[in-house]
Parts: sequence; C-alpha cells; structure tokens
Amino acid sequence: MKSTIVIYEHENLLGKACAKHIAYYLGAQTTCTHHIPEAILSNVDNIILCISTWRPTGECGQWTDLLQSLAEHRLDGKTFAFFFCHDPGAGAFIFDGLDRLYALLAQKGARVVGSPEWHDHDETITDWICRVSPSL
Repeated sequence: MKSTIVIYEHENLLGKACAKHIAYYLGAQTTCTHHIPEAILSNVDNIILCISTWRPTGECGQWTDLLQSLAEHRLDGKTFAFFFCHDPGAGAFIFDGLDRLYALLAQKGARVVGSPEWHDHDETITDWICRVSPSL
C-alpha cells in the first residue's frame, strides 16, 4: 500500500481540520508546514497539500519553506494532490506561491492528480477524496 501524508499550514485551523478529515478517510498521516521530517519527503509516495484559500498578502512563507524542502528532494514517482480549504466569508483566493509550486513539481518529475486548480465551492471534502483517491 502506498504511503500518504497530508500537509497543512501551521496554525491554520481550517486547513488542519480539512487535513485531519482527509487523513482519516485515507489512513494517512498529517503534519504541518513547520514539522516535516526529512524522512517523510524521502519515503512517502503521496503528498496532499491542504491550502487555505485566503490569507493577507505576504503570509505565504510557510509554503515557501515547503518549496525549499521539496526542491532538495527527488520527487519523481511521487504523487501530489491539492485540497483548497475555502472559507466562504474570507474573501478571494490568494496564494502567490502556487505557480512556483506547480513549476517545481513538474521540473522534479512529480505527478499531480485531480485538478490542481481551485475546485468547485460545492464539492465536499468527502467528494474530493472519492474523486482523487483512486489516483493515489
């Protein structure tokens, strides 16, 4: 069985709740962007990123740190999926590192499953898991 980890933003309660829900159904581990052991990125097959869809500009440093960690590892053979945690009252989608992340994953030979773009607001976490899990 392939190993899976779900990574969420440090101190983001919505992202953490989404990550825990996804991990429960997939039998995966969770960790936050501040606590990613080196062995995880080396040994895990599937990496799911729970990205909050809103934050004030300039607060994407946690994902920048993850980008640096990913850049130091071989990613060929690894599968990535993205779940965008949407807070309907928070406003517009802001994540200035997403293009860099996609480019890095492509450059390093990783595979992205599901739609890497923003998914339908009405799609539940369970619907997303059902749609993406067969590709993990």
